[in-house]
Amino acid sequence: MDAAGRFIRIDRRCRTSVPGVYAIGDVAGEPMLAHKASAEGEMVAEIIAGHEREFDKVAIPAIVFTEPEIISVGLTPQRGRGTR
Repeated sequence: MDAAGRFIRIDRRCRTSVPGVYAIGDVAGEPMLAHKASAEGEMVAEIIAGHEREFDKVAIPAIVFTEPEIISVGLTPQRGRGTR
C-alpha cells in the first residue's frame, strides 16, 4: 500500500493501491472527524454494492472545537473562483 506521510494514499473512491482494499477514516487523512469516516464508509459500501460514487471532502462540514464552536461547509470564496 502506498503511504502519503502518516496516511494511506487513496483515490476519490477510497481505493488504495491494493486491488479490493479500501481505506476510510483517520488512516485516509484529514480531516480526522467521525462524520467524515462515516460518510466514507457508507460510500465504500455503496461502491462494493455496485454503485458509482466518489467522495468530495468539500461536502463534509469542518469544525473547530473552541468556545464558541466554529463550523464551515462548502467552498471558500477563493476556491469558488478557481483560485487557491
